Amino acid sequence: MRRRGSLSRKAVSLFLLALGLMVGWAITRFTSTPARPLTAVGPPVWTKYALDNGNNPVYEAAPVRGWAVTWSTRVPEPLQQASVAGGVVYATGDGMAPGDGHVYAFDAATGTLLWKTQLDNMSMTTPLVADGLVFVGTGNQYFRPDQFPRTLRLKSVDIVRGRGPNSVYALSAATGRVRWRFPTPGEDMPTFVYRDGVIYVANGNGRVYALAARTGRLLWSVPIGSYVSMSSPAMAGHLLFVSGAHPYRLYAVDTRAGRVVWSRPVPGVFAGSDDSSLAVVHDQIFLEGTGGTHRRAWTKVFAFDTRGDLLWTRKIATGPLPDDIEVGSPVAVAGTVYAGSPLNGDEVALSARTGRIRWRFTAAGPIATSAAVADGVVYVGDATGTLYALDGGSGALVAARQLGGRLAADYPVIVGATLYEPDENGVLVALPLADWARAVSTGGPWLPEPRSGFKSAAVSRGLAVFTQTHFGTSGLTCSSCHLGAGTLPGEAHGQVVPPLVGAAALFPKWRDGQILTLDAQINRCLAGMGAPPLKADDPRLADLDAYLHWLASAYPPKFLTPAQPSRKGAAGC
Repeated sequence: MRRRGSLSRKAVSLFLLALGLMVGWAITRFTSTPARPLTAVGPPVWTKYALDNGNNPVYEAAPVRGWAVTWSTRVPEPLQQASVAGGVVYATGDGMAPGDGHVYAFDAATGTLLWKTQLDNMSMTTPLVADGLVFVGTGNQYFRPDQFPRTLRLKSVDIVRGRGPNSVYALSAATGRVRWRFPTPGEDMPTFVYRDGVIYVANGNGRVYALAARTGRLLWSVPIGSYVSMSSPAMAGHLLFVSGAHPYRLYAVDTRAGRVVWSRPVPGVFAGSDDSSLAVVHDQIFLEGTGGTHRRAWTKVFAFDTRGDLLWTRKIATGPLPDDIEVGSPVAVAGTVYAGSPLNGDEVALSARTGRIRWRFTAAGPIATSAAVADGVVYVGDATGTLYALDGGSGALVAARQLGGRLAADYPVIVGATLYEPDENGVLVALPLADWARAVSTGGPWLPEPRSGFKSAAVSRGLAVFTQTHFGTSGLTCSSCHLGAGTLPGEAHGQVVPPLVGAAALFPKWRDGQILTLDAQINRCLAGMGAPPLKADDPRLADLDAYLHWLASAYPPKFLTPAQPSRKGAAGC
């Protein structure tokens, strides 16, 4: 009996010791000082999609005007719309594999991961930051099997979008811990609007919600009749403007009374306007939409006034409808509206007053991103992963950079002299604007520095072959058609020749019933110059390969001095 009692006391002692260790671990785990950013650069709060009502995500206040850093970091899922507040870059993950669906917080100065928090589903919202909290939504773009056929009929109504968990979250900005969660029947993928302690949410089950920001308490909700895909609402005065689908309409909601004041059809669209986040400037509302037919679709920009009257529409592009269309959002700055098309990769500048097209630029791939406009330069990306800098007055290409991952319905964020951009490969980069400006001031090509693993000598020789070697009897070089050492668009036989930034990543590819390699494409170009093909063992071919692959996957930016090209096979050189 004594032995049994002794064992019992020992077991109790061990249990109490283990309990004490667990309590100590928990106290240490949840009361330890969280990682803090090195600086407080950037706006103190971020309260809507793309920062301001014109959708221009640029913060140039005096304390950060010269802020310039260079870094890149990667996470194992696609990254979506970033925001910057108080020295922290916040981004959401829209991966769908088990273990995906996080909110990430990075140090804006170094790219160091400060914290990450997994949510109940993928997230595609811009993280809003206010009251010491980060607000994000979850959900996905799918429909229930019984509802999907109804989405193919334009007159269908009362459709709920989003399968699986859908929630509005508030997280601690310092630690990422969940403070509250508000579940909804439909997806919460559009970015919210924060104002005066209230979060306004438009979502996939056709309602607008007003939630107390600190507690998540429901203040009111109102049905609008349309579900909202990715179109983030915008606010002017006490009116919240929302664009939805089935029916495709624009709504004005009185936030004081929680009621719909007016709604108007977005004429002719069957897609896109429920994805395009609204810009509201000087009593005008701008959005983008897709209509026409699947074989010959069009992209239009619409301008309404805040009373609901349609002011103008402008068709900016036509083309076949992509299988998975993503639509960007208009950006309104100083009387000009910038918008891109997912149909043919056109970016245009329009008069905000009349809709007249002032200039047009054609990118290498479809444009679903929104632009950022700073110091007269328009920064915008495309589906090939290329980020462009365009002259805001003429649309002329200033520079281009291949980031490596597709740029989706997103936007670059500019803080001071640094541009932050996430991509679909899970890479977030910080790029100093001075490197883009250098390309303008010097007139030379804008070129990146090779990543580790690239043989810089081969790349340098390839640049020399590209710019200095004359092929055939015509005296032409590769740069005769591909300007700026392949970084600028050129012209040949009356047709535009696209930049080669990112081109190597497209090879090998299937063309005319056979596989086309990069080497074969190089020789096709030489044939067009009347030059003989380069043999497989020609070192110039290897050097050109190195240079083109470098253009497709290298950073950060730097100028490169060309080496002397190899003289083997000097005929025609």
